[in-house]
Amino acid sequence: VDFIRVGAILEGTLQVSDKSAALQTYIDKGVIPSMQLFSSDEYNDMLVDVKDMFS
Repeated sequence: VDFIRVGAILEGTLQVSDKSAALQTYIDKGVIPSMQLFSSDEYNDMLVDVKDMFS
């Protein structure tokens, strides 16, 4: 469930007033290691691949 919420926050599906603060909760819980994860080449390559599978 946490991963679904993280994705919804990142994509704007789940509206929050402060995206960074909302994601910090998941960093504190150990769900994601840091915000830098989402700017890594590996993450962005996987994101493109997943989006391609559903298009």
